[in-house]
Amino acid sequence: MENDELSGSLVSEFNHVPSGQMVIRRYQDLEERYIQNFFQKGPFCRHMPTFDGDNEEGLLGKPGYSDELRGGLAAVSSTRRGKNRGEIASVDEFEESLENFHEAVRHKHFANCWRLGTDEPKEMWEEYLDDEELKEGIAFETTVHQFICALPTEPSDSDFKDEASIDEFQETQMKNMHVGATGSDILIGAVRYQDREAEGTLQPASYQAAINFFKRKQFDYEREFRLLINPFDSARLLKANPDGTPLGRKPTVETEHRFLPMETKWMTNRIILAPNAGEEQREKLEDILDRIGINYGVEEKDDLEIIESSLHGPSRSETHEYDTEFAGQDNYEKTMDYLNDQHRKILENTEEEWSVVDLVMLFMEKAGVMVEGYRYSTDDPDIELNEYGHMKLQGVCATRNFVNGKDSITYKNDKMVEFEE
Repeated sequence: MENDELSGSLVSEFNHVPSGQMVIRRYQDLEERYIQNFFQKGPFCRHMPTFDGDNEEGLLGKPGYSDELRGGLAAVSSTRRGKNRGEIASVDEFEESLENFHEAVRHKHFANCWRLGTDEPKEMWEEYLDDEELKEGIAFETTVHQFICALPTEPSDSDFKDEASIDEFQETQMKNMHVGATGSDILIGAVRYQDREAEGTLQPASYQAAINFFKRKQFDYEREFRLLINPFDSARLLKANPDGTPLGRKPTVETEHRFLPMETKWMTNRIILAPNAGEEQREKLEDILDRIGINYGVEEKDDLEIIESSLHGPSRSETHEYDTEFAGQDNYEKTMDYLNDQHRKILENTEEEWSVVDLVMLFMEKAGVMVEGYRYSTDDPDIELNEYGHMKLQGVCATRNFVNGKDSITYKNDKMVEFEE
């Protein structure tokens, strides 16, 4: 598997993108309209201001990296001020303008949320299912690599002209949004969780999109992987007021969701039934898939497989080629001890049916360090250690641990070696 397929326009320097092998799941109710929309229209992206859980998403708590933004905007605005056209805003005025800026620009963004890893916390089913018995629900499953490859790479309309203008402000139709567009944004990444009350906790005020990848610590059980879209303009086009404060334009949004066209049929590997689902729910799902033309089964020709939840059903070693865990987004003390403890827990929680555990650390200067774990039932997994991570963006350290006691093997790329030095 390629580990450098990421386009720079897809990612923020403040948030990690997990390795391509990492499994992600989308939990939801077992309803035909939801399933049909997923396969025929694409992932459901909710308007950021309407999120039910964390109503502070996309808002500035404590600004970080704002000095460089203030200096840059002052330079941009100098040509607009001219002679006798007023002064640059004070530091206090600038900080206040940042809050207003992010309040406005979060209205441009829509998000689609997945959970990282194959483990199934009961809280995820309870949060995303409108069924206390946990019967009427499913989870779509794919990998980060497949998700990236399923994103649109060109507009559907052959006559569409992707001409970004800092002075124009109009919505790009979903069918014409694509990776690398100059007039709209598609971003992906792992959400980072923060203790907003702790000293030194900051959000990246200099980037209108990145702040939408930060959440408060009470949501850290979600381990979220997020797709974020902005059909109105691009974060690469930032306009300044004459006083050097950021100009945030707030769009009028009448429909509080969007569907991003993606190759969802191709990317989906499995649909997991809710923990207490029975034959009635399986048959209901199969009937829905039959009506919308999705083939299910265990043959290579089938589009996807339907499996039971591992909470009460079979071990994941029976349903998956490998098992995955993702950790480290909740490293509130910012210590290596915490990250090493996450590695230890992954090893300790490995059941005897797994033969190999690959432990992976991913490093980015402004995103910190994240931890991944991969379990394989064979002593010779069909993946090399240098295939983890995204080499052009991250420092990568991967260690292969053998349950039978064989000496471990470690790989580090050049970026990780530089970081450790």
